[in-house]
Amino acid sequence: VVTAAVSVPARIAVRTPTRPTSSFVTASSGVYSSGGAYVPATRYSYLFVVDLMVAQQTSGGPQPIAGPAPPPTPTPIPTPTPTASGAFPTSSNVGWKPTGVTLKLYTGPNEITVDGTVIDGADITVPLIISANNVTIRNSRISSPTDWYVIRQYPEFSHLTLENVEIVNQPGEHPDWAIFAGPYLTVRDSLIHGTQRGIYASSNMTVTHSYLDDFDNPSTSHAQAILTSGNVNNVTLYDNTLGCGTNMCTAALSIFPENWTGGPNDNWTIDHNLLNGGSYAIYAGDTDSDGERPNTHMTFTNNVFGHKYFPTGGEFGYVASWSVDPSNVWFNNTNVNGQDIQP
Repeated sequence: VVTAAVSVPARIAVRTPTRPTSSFVTASSGVYSSGGAYVPATRYSYLFVVDLMVAQQTSGGPQPIAGPAPPPTPTPIPTPTPTASGAFPTSSNVGWKPTGVTLKLYTGPNEITVDGTVIDGADITVPLIISANNVTIRNSRISSPTDWYVIRQYPEFSHLTLENVEIVNQPGEHPDWAIFAGPYLTVRDSLIHGTQRGIYASSNMTVTHSYLDDFDNPSTSHAQAILTSGNVNNVTLYDNTLGCGTNMCTAALSIFPENWTGGPNDNWTIDHNLLNGGSYAIYAGDTDSDGERPNTHMTFTNNVFGHKYFPTGGEFGYVASWSVDPSNVWFNNTNVNGQDIQP
C-alpha cells in the first residue's frame, strides 16, 4: 500500500501514470482531486499538479526518484514576412492543404506522453491530450468529436508547436476550445475554425500567419478567436486573421486582466493582424470598478479592423477598452477603408 500525502493549496490534483508499471500501484490511472474523487483526464482543469511516481525498494535501500527534466530551450523562430503588403491569411492559404500532403489516418494514442513526439501528415479524428514537452504536430488535420478541447496540453508541460495544421469540428459536434495549452505554444500557418472558440492564451505564446475565424458556438459561453482572462505574458500575434461572428461573441481578441486569474497581462505584441466581429473587435483594457489593474507593455501596431460581420468592426464598435499606461503603444491601426482607429 502506497500513501501519497501533499501539503499544498486546496486546488490540487494527484495524477498517477497513464500506464502504471509498478506492481505497487493498484489504483486506476487518472487524476484525483485533493478530496479523493476521481476526475476524468478529459475534464482536467486543476491549477496545481503532483505526479505520483512509485519506485520499488531494492536491497540497497530506498532509491531516489528523479523529477521531470526541464524542457530544452527551443531554437528561436524567425519572424515571418507577410505574403504581400496588406495581405492577410485566408481559410484557403493556410493549414495542411496548401502543403500538398496526402493525409494518413492517425492510429497513435490520444494522450501523448513522450517528450519530443512529432506527428506529421496525419488525419487525426480524436481529441489529443498532450502530457509531454516539445511535441510538434505539422501538416495535419484534427477533426474532433469532443465537446471539450480538441488539443489540451496540461499546464506543467510546454513547447507545443503546430504548423500547417487544420483544427475543425466533425459534423454536428461543437468542441469548446480548439487549443488549451501550456506555456511556449507556437502556432503558425494554421487554420482553426468550426469549434466554439479558438485559443486560450498561455504565456510565451506565438501565433503567426494563421486563420482563426468561422466558429460555431451554440452554447452560452462567450466566444473569441483568442482569449486570456489574465496573467499571461510575453505573447506575439503577428500576421493573423482573427474573427468571431458566431453566437455569444465577445471579441476577436480579448485580453482581460481579471483578478481571479492573477491580474494584468504584460508584454504583448499584436502587429499586422486583421480583426473582425464580436460585440467589439477587441477588449484590451481594465475595469476600475472591479479593482482591475492595467495591462502593461501592450504594443498594438499596424492592425486592420475589418467589416466582415459589422460595419464598425464589432457589433458596437472597434475597440471596447484599452489600458491607459505609459508602457502601452497604439500606432497605425486602421479600418479596411484606411481610416485611423483610436482606442
